[in-house]
Order: sequence, then C-alpha cells, then structure tokens
Amino acid sequence: MLPRHLRVSDIDAWLTTVLEAGRGDLHLGQHGTAADPMGAAHLQAALCLLARKGIECSLSVPENTLAGERAGAAFSVADTPKQITPAESVLATTLEGLILGQLCQLQPTAHLDSETLRKWQRNSLKGNSYHYGHGRNRAIAIPTIGDRREHNTAISSRVRNVEASIARLVRGVNSDPAPWAKWWFDLVFSFVFEAMENTFDHGRYDLNRNPIPSLRILDLARHNLTEVQPRVVADSSSGQQTVLDDYLDRLQRHYAIQRRKLNVSKLVEITVADGGLGMVGTMARGLAPYEEIETTAELEFLATALLPRGTSKSAGEIGVGHGVRKMLRACHGLRGMFVLRTGRFELSRTFLDERGRPGQFDFLDGRDAAFDVDQHVSQRQMVAGTTWTIIFPMDDALIGRAEGEGTGQELALAGSRR
Repeated sequence: MLPRHLRVSDIDAWLTTVLEAGRGDLHLGQHGTAADPMGAAHLQAALCLLARKGIECSLSVPENTLAGERAGAAFSVADTPKQITPAESVLATTLEGLILGQLCQLQPTAHLDSETLRKWQRNSLKGNSYHYGHGRNRAIAIPTIGDRREHNTAISSRVRNVEASIARLVRGVNSDPAPWAKWWFDLVFSFVFEAMENTFDHGRYDLNRNPIPSLRILDLARHNLTEVQPRVVADSSSGQQTVLDDYLDRLQRHYAIQRRKLNVSKLVEITVADGGLGMVGTMARGLAPYEEIETTAELEFLATALLPRGTSKSAGEIGVGHGVRKMLRACHGLRGMFVLRTGRFELSRTFLDERGRPGQFDFLDGRDAAFDVDQHVSQRQMVAGTTWTIIFPMDDALIGRAEGEGTGQELALAGSRR
C-alpha cells in the first residue's frame, strides 16, 4: 500500500525488499499518495532500476477508479470542483501518479487497463505542452519514447517562464516577477536549464542507444516548512539527522543572523530527473562500476563528473563540463541545498556553514572546496538515472532584499556585487 506521504526512505525500503523478492507490487488506495520532497523522482529512479534488472512492477487501484465520466472529470483542465477520489486525482494530476501509470503494469479492473491509463496520461501531457499537475505542485514531463531535440528547445524556452510559474505558485496570482528579482530568477533558470540539458544529453538511452522507458522531469513544488519538518524529524528517528533536517537548521540560523524570520510557507523545491544510466554509467560508458562490490571506482567516476570540465562529451563540444559548476554556483546564490542521487550514492550539500553563514567559493578551480565530494557523500540503495534537487527559500525574491542586508537593497544590486 502506498502511504499517504511518500518519502524517499519509504521507496528505498520497498526497493530493497523487491530486489530480494524479484517482484514488486504497489497498491494505490482510495486515500491516494503525495510525495514528500524528492519523492516523485526517486520513485521513477527505483522503477527504472527494476526495469533494468528485468523485474516487473504491478500497480493495483480501487475497482471503480476512473470509471465512466469520472475519467473525463479527472483529466479535465477546467478549473471547476471535481467529484473524484484522491486516488483518481493522483493518477490524473500529480507527477507521482504519472510515473506510476507510465512505468508500472496496471492490474486491470472492469473499467481501466494499463494501456488506457497510459494513453489518457500521454494525451494530457501533449495537450498541456508537457505540463502535468496544477496548484501547489506542477511538473514538466517528457516521455523518452519519441523524445526529440525540438522538445528540448521548446522546453528551454518554457523554462524561461519558470519565473512567472514560481511567482504564481508562491503568490497565488497571475503576475510576473518584479524587475528587482531578475538576478534571483537568473540563478533559478541557470540551475534548471543546465540540469534539463543534462537529462537530454545523458538520460534517455541505454548502452545500445535504445530509448529507456522513462520521463525527463522538471518538478516544481512549494512546501510548508511546518508541514514538512515533522515528517523530516520522524524520518530521522533512528538518531541520524537527515540532509533536509540539517539544512533547515542552518537556514533558520541564517535568517536569525539577519534578524529576520523565515517564511515557513515559501520553501521551493525544484527537481530535475531522468531514468537513464546515471552519471557514473554515462562517464564509464557502461554499468561495470555499479556491479562491483566495492564502490571505490564508482565514487571516483562521480567525483570526476562533478569537476569543471568533467564530462563524457567530446572535448570540442560547446559548454563541455560547465553545467554542474553553474548549478552549484546557483545553489550558493539562492542559499539553497542541493541533493544529487545517482547510482549507489547521494551527494548533498548546502553552502551555508553550521552557523548559517554563506561560504566563499570561486566555482572555477577544481581544487576549490565547492567541488569536495568526500565530506558530503553517503552510500545509499542503488537506483537508476540521475536526480538533481534544489530546495531554497522564496521570500528573498518577494521582499527584494539582498542577502545579509537589512536596508532593502534590490537583488539586482546584490547580483552586481557578486
């Protein structure tokens, strides 16, 4: 049974069990499910690993799910009250529901089979310019089957509009961001653009250049700190502080230094993910590092991939090896936290120190502490693909104050000093 709140730790525990049993079964109950931070992309990473290993995963739903006119109501884009169940809402309007429908084999009911559900979901994607979901959670998702460079070009232009999307997400109004927020939104765009380019270049094909059944994902969500933090604390009940818990502590101290209060309802998460070979598989041009019991070689490939000019591309290509550097620099500027999950490793980092102060990094020299891996990496359950997540506070863009300033300087001025 999928839980009401789907956490990364839940998925890891389930994946471990399935790998031992050789078969995976999921049930979406009437209450539905909602992914916690990083949960939806991690669900895809787990399902794609199972597919790579030839393990089938089935999905069951309540008998009358999406029966008759309920299907039309669930997939309707009309902004009207819908008489549908939480489970139907999950399948028709959330990224986790899209992933379940596209990557699991649905156990047929009297009203619904796997091919019908997948067709409805794909039609909804195409009809909405590859957007899925609405309200506080929205995503861009592109199926790798039939993915083309034109899609990436179109997505790049739409990603530029992520500024307005975030403004609507946080403010709840159809208004463009104020001019003083341009520097802030440029950082957001830099992270998103580079990560999406990586999914297109490295996350679509297997070793034989066959498309991997999966989605290239750009997931945008707002989290209320007062809702998320209790579940984060529960997730670390074993005594080990989670990555997100540590970041939230540092962020609170960061705001305390400035004698400001963190707006708990405006914590933004942006996740970009694919279901491909992973960074190490791409760098090694094969899966051999994943198959070794020792993880030394895998970690060396990962560390190399993160360095400036670390890439599997040919040396003469434009922009080779600069994507990750730009993403890390954006995370620093946003006072955010990033989490990279790929293969058997999770790399997590905030550039705020333990006292909440932003560190000084140049993001150019490979010897710079910004590219340190050993102090920020943890071994985890093996998964497929690469998932980049950045979590950061939104209110700096809303109030227009520069970091560390209490005098109301505009972010544009702050950007010119950096």
